[in-house]
Amino acid sequence: MYRDVFNRVKIEQLTDPAVTTATVTSDACGLAGYEGAMFSVLFGESADTLCAATCWNCKLQESDASGSGYADVAAADVIGATSDAFGAVDDAADDDAIYSLGYKGTKPYVKVVVTKTGTHSSGTPIAIVAVKFKSVNPPSNVVTP
Repeated sequence: MYRDVFNRVKIEQLTDPAVTTATVTSDACGLAGYEGAMFSVLFGESADTLCAATCWNCKLQESDASGSGYADVAAADVIGATSDAFGAVDDAADDDAIYSLGYKGTKPYVKVVVTKTGTHSSGTPIAIVAVKFKSVNPPSNVVTP
């Protein structure tokens, strides 16, 4: 067992942090050499008034190829939610927060899609990161028992 988290996980920035009024699709996260990943969407305080008609919805998508063929991840392959989505950010109490889901599917590439609903005129700060874990091939500087 490794007690060294630093060498067992890799944090990958999938988008640059930015204020946006449009749907955000992350870069592909390659999972080769890792057993799984956790994806986090970081929301800052929205300058728009969020409600059911003006909101953000987040979901995971997976593919066999990095550049195409993405489809929504099945609920059975998502950890931490009752569906394949993170849920809606549709109220001032929901923004300025971090939302995370785990992925246990078998596809080698995963993206996060943050879809806007309604008119966003001022914008919301959004960033997306992945935490890949349990490297199948630990780094060479890890001492095994």
